[in-house]
Order: sequence, then structure tokens, then C-alpha cells
Amino acid sequence: MAWIKMRTDLRSDPAVISLSELTGLDVPGVIGRLHAVWSWADSVSRDGHVHSVTPNALLSHIDRDVMHLGFAMRLVEVGWLRVLGDGLVFPNFDRHMSESAKKRALATERQSRKRRDTVSRTKRDISVTREEKKRVDKTPVVPFDEFWGCVVRKVARRDAEKAWGRLTSDERVAALNGMRKAAQSEQWQRDGGKFVPYPATWLNGRRWEDDIGPAVVVASPYAGTKEWLACADCGVEYFRIVGQPDVHRCQGVA
Repeated sequence: MAWIKMRTDLRSDPAVISLSELTGLDVPGVIGRLHAVWSWADSVSRDGHVHSVTPNALLSHIDRDVMHLGFAMRLVEVGWLRVLGDGLVFPNFDRHMSESAKKRALATERQSRKRRDTVSRTKRDISVTREEKKRVDKTPVVPFDEFWGCVVRKVARRDAEKAWGRLTSDERVAALNGMRKAAQSEQWQRDGGKFVPYPATWLNGRRWEDDIGPAVVVASPYAGTKEWLACADCGVEYFRIVGQPDVHRCQGVA
């Protein structure tokens, strides 16, 4: 698709303001007609020269094309058009409308778009990083000593501390809860803790994700025996079976 290059600050160009004064047109009307003239020049010339039998024929064509008598000569007066013996010349054509000028304009636009995209990505990355930091900051910080206090088999502390240091904040919380649960499991309490792994091995293997079964309920050594009590409210003495519900029915204050 054919196209021409036009500056974004064209409306404030002194030549455009002069054209507005000379023609009696407002600035947008001048710019619209300039677009029509330059588009025509781009379609009929490769180097800014438009040849014809007489220059006057070309000047008249421009006036008819933009529907304003004398517009072509006003271009000559501001220096944006020159009349030669064999036609017309558009000054600075190579700078603005030649193929090389268009390629330069496209390259500049690509670089500008690339810079905008880079800035946009950078801002987005910074925003994402800040959001991630906010999420991380909300995660409780679990020190190694707190984890170590829950460890059943306290051996090879240095190795365990190294393994702990490789965990994320979320993984440390999960490991701490997992260690507390594992310490109460039947598997770890069996045979005097024979099957309890080293803490470093347990951490490196992500063993907190294991299904270790329910915790062991430790029965009282006095379960099934009688225990004499005195009610604090009614003063009645009674006994209960250790490990069973209290069946005393208070009679009120004595």
C-alpha cells in the first residue's frame, strides 16, 4: 500500500502558517491539501521532478485537485515548490518521500516501537516482581532452630541445616508441620524410633509430603484403675475408672 511521510508537528511549521495567511484557509485545510499534493507527487515522481509540456498545466492541475485556485503558486512562494522550464520540482523530496526516506522512517518507527515495548515489559516485570515479593513477604519465616526443636532424631545437624537452606519459605512451613506430624506417627514411635530417618535425608526427600498415617494415642499407664476424688462443689467422695468418662453427678453445694 502506497504511503507518504508527514510530520506530526506540521501544523506549527512557519510555512504552513504562511500558507494559511496567503490562501485564507485554516491550518487543517492547508494540511489536508498538502497531503493531497504530496500524495500526487509521490505517485507520479521518483525523484521529486514532475515533467510536463508546460509548468502552467501542472500548476492548474494542483489547484483543481485541491479545489483551491492559486494554491500551487502559494506553495512556490513559501519554497515548497519550484517551477522549471520542463515541469515542477518538490524540494527535499529525497529527504521525505523517496524510498530510502520511507525506509528510514519505517526503521525509526520500528526502533521507537521496540523501545516502547521494552519499557512496557520492564514496567510489567517490575510490577510482577513487586507482587511476588508481597506474596513472599506474607509467608511466615521459619528459622531452622524451630524445625530442629521438633526433630526426633537429632543427628547430622549441619547437613540438615544445609538442606533447610535450600527450601523456599512455603516449603519450610510445610516441612515444619510435616515433622510435627511425623514425630507423633506410629511408624516413628515403633521399636524405639528405629525407623526415624536422618533429618537431612528427610528434608532432601521431601518426606513431609508422605502419608504417614494417624498419630499414636498414648494410653495412661494407670488406665483401668480406680481413682478416688472429692467433688469440689458438693463435697461427695467418689471414684472413677482412669481412662473412662467421669460419671459423678454433682448433688449441689452441701
